[in-house]
Amino acid sequence: MNLIHVYKSKIKKAFKGISDFTPEQQLIYKNDILKETYRRTLVVIVLVSLIQISNLHVYVADQMHAGYAFLHLYIPIGLFLINLIYLVIFISRRNQIENHYKLYNLVIKSYWFLLMAGSIIFSFVEMKESHTIENFTLYILALGIVPIFGMAEIISLIVIYLAVNIIMIINIGTMQPNTIQLMVVLAVLSFYAAITQYLFTFDVFVEKQNLARTNKKLELLSETDQLTGLFNRRGMEKQLYRLNFGAGDNIDLSMLMIDVDYFKAYNDKYFHAKGDQCLIKIADCLKSNPYFDDDIAVRYGGEEFLIISRNIDDHKIIDHALNIKKAIHDLHIPFGITEDSPYITVSIGLATKRFDNQCASINSFLADLFYQSDKELYNAKNNGRNCVSFGNFFYR
Repeated sequence: MNLIHVYKSKIKKAFKGISDFTPEQQLIYKNDILKETYRRTLVVIVLVSLIQISNLHVYVADQMHAGYAFLHLYIPIGLFLINLIYLVIFISRRNQIENHYKLYNLVIKSYWFLLMAGSIIFSFVEMKESHTIENFTLYILALGIVPIFGMAEIISLIVIYLAVNIIMIINIGTMQPNTIQLMVVLAVLSFYAAITQYLFTFDVFVEKQNLARTNKKLELLSETDQLTGLFNRRGMEKQLYRLNFGAGDNIDLSMLMIDVDYFKAYNDKYFHAKGDQCLIKIADCLKSNPYFDDDIAVRYGGEEFLIISRNIDDHKIIDHALNIKKAIHDLHIPFGITEDSPYITVSIGLATKRFDNQCASINSFLADLFYQSDKELYNAKNNGRNCVSFGNFFYR
């Protein structure tokens, strides 16, 4: 009973297929399966071509004069020419599968239908002359092992091929009594092999997707500051190198280096748990106040944060920095270290730089931008804090 239950669950899973996948996953899966079937079918084409050459050699060597001798000549020639055409298509267009999925899916399935037609004729000749089903056995097993089609398609091919061969056996009437039973068993084995390999490829794909999701999560964790959810230094570097450097266009980068004023004193007064809550609130504020959607928000270390924006003119980036400073002040995180403000404030060093053909390298460009923004932050902290420093000018 357990074995029957296993088979039922396998068949149910096979017919359900990829219906639970997202459209993107379905597309990836279909392309993967098509590529694998494409490679396997290419091997079959080569093998069938060689078999037809061998059949022609036998015909010429034996000089057949039986009643169906002409079929031993014309069928191998026809199948060889068909295989040659498909071989040229498969080899010359092998790199275009993803761009023409429907076309190549049709090409592969048409080949197996044509191969089935040729196999039926060969089976008829074989049954009439030698009363065997070797050709039927080869095709029915190849059908279950080689192509990876959907369950409905596999069942259709197997049932059609089996039915036609059974009808031929009944009409010929000279086969062994148990031949039909043997053919049915072979068809069932072929169907089981098709289900097994379909589910195997399905499970492999699911595992690959799970692994890809796990790797993506691990990558995100390695690039994210665990306290604030902002990018860490590694994540920042990766985001920066994703910018379109070296594509021929000039890129203006603006860097806001943000430092929480008197944060050490805040930690000493309220302890580290409150300090962490303070940093989280500031990070949430930075995430909710992007100037552009592609702003890069980073926790650079300790109480220092970075905002990196691209292609914004000086006036707008100054306004952006002032808006951030005000938004953090308006969080009203109690502190009272100075008489001017009872709340947490920040100092911001702002620098902008253009990446163009004059820049020696990306690394030197970014190093210079970091140096300038750090220098501006130092100026802001030495000028009473709670301000923005840009080009040796101070904005409050």
